[in-house]
Amino acid sequence: TSAYAAGDWAKAARCFERLADAYPQSPHFGAATYNAGLSLERTGKYGEALERFRVLADPAKGKGDA
Repeated sequence: TSAYAAGDWAKAARCFERLADAYPQSPHFGAATYNAGLSLERTGKYGEALERFRVLADPAKGKGDA
């Protein structure tokens, strides 16, 4: 998103989280979840970022992409 490119990590995290949560079957789910994690990490929300990354690593929740 433009928020991510602009370094507005809080807004970027919200946008990516909304996309990933609303469309878990989307082909963009992995990228949205990963970018949400990166954005959360950059805002200092390490626990929330870790949860996003765990979703990617867990084939039962995500696609096992991590």
